[in-house]
Amino acid sequence: MIPQLISELSENGETKAAKELAIAYLKHERNPEILNLLGKLYHDDKQFDKALECLDVLQESPGIITNKAKCLYYLRRAPEAEKILLKLPKEVREDPLVQIDRSLYTTAQGKFDLSKRILEPIADSIPQAEYGDMSGCSKKSMVLMKLNAGMAKL
Repeated sequence: MIPQLISELSENGETKAAKELAIAYLKHERNPEILNLLGKLYHDDKQFDKALECLDVLQESPGIITNKAKCLYYLRRAPEAEKILLKLPKEVREDPLVQIDRSLYTTAQGKFDLSKRILEPIADSIPQAEYGDMSGCSKKSMVLMKLNAGMAKL
């Protein structure tokens, strides 16, 4: 009953109450779903260190690993983020969205050539590469423009 209440509070935008109830509940019960939800609530509040603590307790799965990598990246620990992504099974690592994440982490480390090599094979197949009406530009060109824009911010 309490896990359902925590989920409903979260779904209805009562994130502070959901978080406080989840913390209290987890002091007495071990519940991976609630721990994962608490990690999500921390992530949404940009408390990435606390989100990472929650994820570290959960059994590893591809989803947990990619979420850990994102938290590490936001904590400015891109080398660790890239390293754990590389632990994923090959079929997961080859997913275009995982490759985009890895490219982001390598760009943050100044590995611009590697980032470019990661993005080039998927540039024509990912919707994130679209920029509205840019007729005459291929998706590959758009992804490379995004990569260059990211490099300029560093």
